[in-house]
Amino acid sequence: MLPGGMGSQLDRSPEPYRGEPPDFNRYDTVWIDLGLIFSSDGLALEIDAQGRDRDGYIVVPNGELRFLVDAYDGTRQWAADSGFNYVVFGYDWRRPIEECAGYLEFFLSNLRQQVFRKHGENPLENATLFAHSQGGLVAQMFLHRVGNPMPWFRRLITVATPLYGTWSHMDRYFVGQSPLNEIYGKRRVAEIIGSLPGPYTLMPIDRTTFARDWQRLGFSSDADFPLLDPVSGAIADCYDPANRARWPGWCSRDHLDRARAIRQTIALPLPDAVAARIVNIRSTLDSKTPTRQTWAALPDGFDPDGGAASTVAAGGFQGGGDGTVPGWSAWHAYVPPANRLECAQADSHMDMMEHVEVLNMAGPLIDPGYRAVRTTDPKGLYGASADRASPAEVKAFAADAGSGRTPPGDPRLYDERIWRGFMREMKR
Repeated sequence: MLPGGMGSQLDRSPEPYRGEPPDFNRYDTVWIDLGLIFSSDGLALEIDAQGRDRDGYIVVPNGELRFLVDAYDGTRQWAADSGFNYVVFGYDWRRPIEECAGYLEFFLSNLRQQVFRKHGENPLENATLFAHSQGGLVAQMFLHRVGNPMPWFRRLITVATPLYGTWSHMDRYFVGQSPLNEIYGKRRVAEIIGSLPGPYTLMPIDRTTFARDWQRLGFSSDADFPLLDPVSGAIADCYDPANRARWPGWCSRDHLDRARAIRQTIALPLPDAVAARIVNIRSTLDSKTPTRQTWAALPDGFDPDGGAASTVAAGGFQGGGDGTVPGWSAWHAYVPPANRLECAQADSHMDMMEHVEVLNMAGPLIDPGYRAVRTTDPKGLYGASADRASPAEVKAFAADAGSGRTPPGDPRLYDERIWRGFMREMKR
């Protein structure tokens, strides 16, 4: 299972790198635990202009988010109840997608060698890559990296993956991300996000790809590009160098160029034999998911901490989505129609990997003898993941933490509902 963006735990070396091999047993969690509040661990996520972790430390991924609770505990419980071998491939969602794909290749190669050495079997012959959101981009890039999927997996299932971008991510470069904003301030969060190459691939489709595939993506015209200037109505490609002046100074031209190349690679036409191994699961039930946006010029002196609003705004609602990914973006243009699955119940991007409808779609693809699961949860979630704080509660907790009103004895610090809710907001 590949988690969504920000859904993998990140650990950091206890001291800066000085040329010696690091002792991974001594790494401390920086994403996420209480250090987010009391040690400003969120600032340690920043990457410098040379592509190194802040202040010379080393940050490594370590499975899924799990502070007090597991961010994907419903998925884990489902796998255990279904008798599946379940492994989470945590990846550093801050880093370039192709770098994460390289580590996935390394991981699977080692898994195959070690299992074969011990059991004389190849575990990848019947393996399924089950990927949520940004994790699906890593899996797709891995697929292009290896070319032939046959030695590596039997099937790839993407769930709510922004194959052609989300509607919400561009906003973060201008006004940050709640609830982190309440702890560190909007501008500081936006600056950190701007330093991270990986999430740039969550932005909307580039003009070149759209011009080739608009019909396959369900649009009626080449003029239906989903990002427009609000004044002129002209197309506003977020990767176009002509639009660089629209970005805040903390955004990286190199990251934009790299992300465009990665996004165009992921969108490439797929050979029939490869496309047949991919299944895309999406939801279009949230009619309030923006499916078109506007992007205005950046005003002078732009400062989100001074009250400046994002220059990106919703520009239309047609076709629905899952709250984060427009429906048209979650199906690959070259995956066969029979492998494009539509949810009739699951409607929330952050929860889809734990919704019984999605799990029961994936189960028979993983094992033809799969037996469908049920839940009594009114939201359709499997396991204990339904019991969590609301976004408003999480935001209030973060606001108190940011203003110093969260002492070490505050019971909310060890409230599973709070952290389950916090992790839900991070599963992008």
